[in-house]
Amino acid sequence: MPGLGKTTLANKVYIADSVMSHFHVRGWCCVSQMYSRHSLLVQLLRSISSESLDKYLKKDENDLAENLRRVLLRRRYLLVLDDLWDVEAWNLLEKSLANDANGSKILFTSRFQNLSSQFKPDSNPYHLRPLTDEESWTLLQKKLFDKEGCPPTLSEVGFQIAKTCRGLPLTIVLVAGILATTAQDGWEEVAKCLRSIVLNNKDCKKALELSYSYLPDYLKPCLLYFAAFQEDKVINVRRLLWLWIAEGLVQQTKGKSLEESAYDYLMALISRRLVVVTKQRTMCGAKDCQLHDLVHEYCVEKAKEESFLCVIHSSKDPFSLAGPTNHHRVRAHNIGELKIWELMLIFPNLRSLLLSRPDGGCYPTSKEELGIKLLRVLDLGNCIYVPMEVVSLVHLRYLVLRGLGSTIPSAIDNLSRLETLIVENPFGLIKLPNTIWNLKRLSYLHFAGWPNGFIFPAENLEV
Repeated sequence: MPGLGKTTLANKVYIADSVMSHFHVRGWCCVSQMYSRHSLLVQLLRSISSESLDKYLKKDENDLAENLRRVLLRRRYLLVLDDLWDVEAWNLLEKSLANDANGSKILFTSRFQNLSSQFKPDSNPYHLRPLTDEESWTLLQKKLFDKEGCPPTLSEVGFQIAKTCRGLPLTIVLVAGILATTAQDGWEEVAKCLRSIVLNNKDCKKALELSYSYLPDYLKPCLLYFAAFQEDKVINVRRLLWLWIAEGLVQQTKGKSLEESAYDYLMALISRRLVVVTKQRTMCGAKDCQLHDLVHEYCVEKAKEESFLCVIHSSKDPFSLAGPTNHHRVRAHNIGELKIWELMLIFPNLRSLLLSRPDGGCYPTSKEELGIKLLRVLDLGNCIYVPMEVVSLVHLRYLVLRGLGSTIPSAIDNLSRLETLIVENPFGLIKLPNTIWNLKRLSYLHFAGWPNGFIFPAENLEV
């Protein structure tokens, strides 16, 4: 059953001091419904070693499998496979694992109780149970009041709310997020809403619907935008804020910058327990964040339902749609040979296009004109060839380029509305043209994963 706290418990085991001292090597990967052997191997190797992501993405499955086998050989290891949906993911990995009979362990989490029977006879399943009413009330109080305790005037209605959550920790946490932003005289109304939608449901989706309905209108699109990221993905906060700003989802608050206002939006979602901080900055503030997989599933479904954002998982998905759609935003995974202009036939009103491929492959792109003149957000994924037509997309506010070679085209200054330029995993030295100074609205210039650095035009720098 989803929402019982399986991943939370597995993580507590994973980071326990006794576990860390007992095993020589520990590795973690999130499996979920959409996975490949390549992506699972990359996740495990990345969690075990300090090598760069770029190094692993360039390797094929056989090389990755051999790398993993060598890392684990003659070492006692613990590997966690989180959110396993079927035994096939295990079958893909098993041959890559060294078996030295030295006490190494595999720990997996799954919402399907009968999955353990498909593994080896010596597997030892531990089935989580729902919380009791008293435990539910204790957890709700902890999330709302910490050590202060619940005011006596709210104890009765608070206990009834906790009881209605049917012992699911995730539901309790989500409801705590609603109550945290609700006046005390509004708790009865929350209890009434919960009784009407949760009593006959065994999952958390109705509680998620309630959480969404309680959000202010300006936060709803910001939450739905998380559908653009992969499930279980750790999301860089700064890049998320840049995307929100480029999409026009953020209204500037008086006395604050747009990025500061966007950060306030994020903190509001965090305070409602819809988003979780996974890493803090050294000084202050959140560096990375993440969604529970059920919250992410809800965002994907709701974003599609409201024609806010469409997620494509393969080159066949777009053609399953009946005729052109009115989606303005598309996130495409694994579209293979599908060309951008073909997407435009299905999504004629496209304003944001985000391409990605979790296994690190590259999209072949054509030299045909992109034909997306009104695009505001463009992430070309792992394209080997970056079309020159990109510089004709004069409405672009956000642009991500990868595999660019050594030079950014001088015509980049045609993008007069560009606010964010990100260059990732380039091969070799990156040279910025002098025309970069003509981009008056450019606020965020970010280089990530370059091996040799970049050349910045210094002759116009002011001291």
